[in-house]
Amino acid sequence: MNFKDKTFLLTTTQYWPTIESLLHGNQYGHWVLEACENFQKKSFRNRTILPFAHGNQFLSVPLEGGKNQNCPIKDIRISYSEDWRKLHISSIKMHCFRYPYYDHVFECIAPVLDKKPSFLWDLNLDLLNRVVKIFGLKELELYETTTFEKSYEKNILDLRNPSNEQETSDPTDLSTIAQLCKKGPTLFLEN
Repeated sequence: MNFKDKTFLLTTTQYWPTIESLLHGNQYGHWVLEACENFQKKSFRNRTILPFAHGNQFLSVPLEGGKNQNCPIKDIRISYSEDWRKLHISSIKMHCFRYPYYDHVFECIAPVLDKKPSFLWDLNLDLLNRVVKIFGLKELELYETTTFEKSYEKNILDLRNPSNEQETSDPTDLSTIAQLCKKGPTLFLEN
């Protein structure tokens, strides 16, 4: 893929893309997902945050096998030995049901969790496509890398490994689910 002609956002795959990624993706119109990396533990590749009054709740997608650290991201399998989807759905309902866009968002995302995809990559890509649809980002084009590069040219905003991924002063900035349910497509009118 020729990255020289346009400005791109580059991120890892995320279980619920962060608000920062969505805002940059909307701004640039071209979003590249790192498809050639190895899985990294303790990242947003298989988890997200729901902020509650009593503290943050991390929702994690359990993975099959033991050490996935050196596995290509597209080969990471989801474990269904426990009903994690039920926990995620009930947590989202508990946190977001009072927000104005909750019904619309939930109606759009529930089928993704019901599908039971085998691979984390497929789950995350399906959720990203649904989020793009909910936000009405018709101009946003999604791409995948075909090789792994440690660094890219200046026209690419590389957010693959932000240093503050684990520590943030405002977890609501990371909670796409909460922001979707709270503000819906108006989020992009504010930024």
